[in-house]
Amino acid sequence: MPTLAIFTFRAKAAGTLYRYLIISGVFVAMGTLGGCAITRVSMATYQREYAQLNPMGMDHAAAVRKIEAAGYSCDKPYADRTLMDNGIAVPVTAQSCSNASFELMCPQRRYMDFKFRTSDNIVIQVNKPNMVDKSCF
Repeated sequence: MPTLAIFTFRAKAAGTLYRYLIISGVFVAMGTLGGCAITRVSMATYQREYAQLNPMGMDHAAAVRKIEAAGYSCDKPYADRTLMDNGIAVPVTAQSCSNASFELMCPQRRYMDFKFRTSDNIVIQVNKPNMVDKSCF
């Protein structure tokens, strides 16, 4: 009979442990998928990353490769515009790249926007760091 009592005790302990593991897993899933700050970055960290990725003076294709290697996804170039550079009108094209945290609901988005000369594809302007903490819908 003592063997049966030990087996019953172990089964109850295993059931309780299993229950705690399931509950813990549910809380971890809710935290990471619902808006937890695990995958978010602070503005100071983002500004350091932005400074390291600064594509100023680079060729457009090399700049896009460098930014995409850091985990950003770049849209197609858009908005042919004219920029004034020392009183001279320079035709430029803009491009936007973004990176999102891994949250399913309201992820944090980080943007890198820059403009490059249409004539020689050199990046001549990089916009200020732009970060949206909760980009819901």
